[in-house]
Amino acid sequence: MYSRLMRVCLNFVLATVCLSTFTPVLMAAPIHDFNKALGDTMRHYRWAGYYLHTGNIALAQLELDGFAVKAGGLSERYALSPPGIFANDPDWTSDIKYLPVAATAALAASDTGDVKKTESLLAPVRTRMGNMRRRNGLFLFADCIDAANGAFDRLWRVRHQPPDFTKPAQVDEMRQDLAVTLYWYRRCHAEAPAAARDNQQFQRLMEDSVRSLSLIWEAARNKNSRRIINILREVRSADRLLYLNFY
Repeated sequence: MYSRLMRVCLNFVLATVCLSTFTPVLMAAPIHDFNKALGDTMRHYRWAGYYLHTGNIALAQLELDGFAVKAGGLSERYALSPPGIFANDPDWTSDIKYLPVAATAALAASDTGDVKKTESLLAPVRTRMGNMRRRNGLFLFADCIDAANGAFDRLWRVRHQPPDFTKPAQVDEMRQDLAVTLYWYRRCHAEAPAAARDNQQFQRLMEDSVRSLSLIWEAARNKNSRRIINILREVRSADRLLYLNFY
């Protein structure tokens, strides 16, 4: 009886040790660690896109190389062990494994000097990562910036095709796009994480952008297309800086 009890206890101890040894492999990864790793990966992605846009292929390739390395590590670490919030997402593995594939393909395209092809290979990455978070109910500061940038992109169309002030529908569309852009800029400003809130460049960028965008209301009332275009040109650089430096 005593020896059987000892064997039961010993088996329980051994099972506990085994579980404690192997559970970390099976446990879901902490979401904070994943978000940080993805953020580090996407930083290379953003700057690669910027350098491609400015025509600096050499610097773009340095960033693409960093993107490929970080994306490969991210895929290896998380593809089969998603954070808990993503655990039931059927597209999780394909999305994470897509990152190094896209990075490697873009790097190869850049070697040929084909900037347009390289950009086209990179373009879906940002949307795909945003969609991944959205369908799993996760909203980060990066998603706020996605929304702000997207809203400004819609408003930016006025830069090339100002509204005809004799057609109220066109003016109303511009005003709606302006209202949405201001909403997201103000929200991102208000909900920024501590690192951004404490950054003077971020504060100046957001305050100046909201102030400038608000001037479009008056310019629209005055039917001043040239003024509207100049304001949009001014805010465009800030919109890009928001994405590059604070995403």
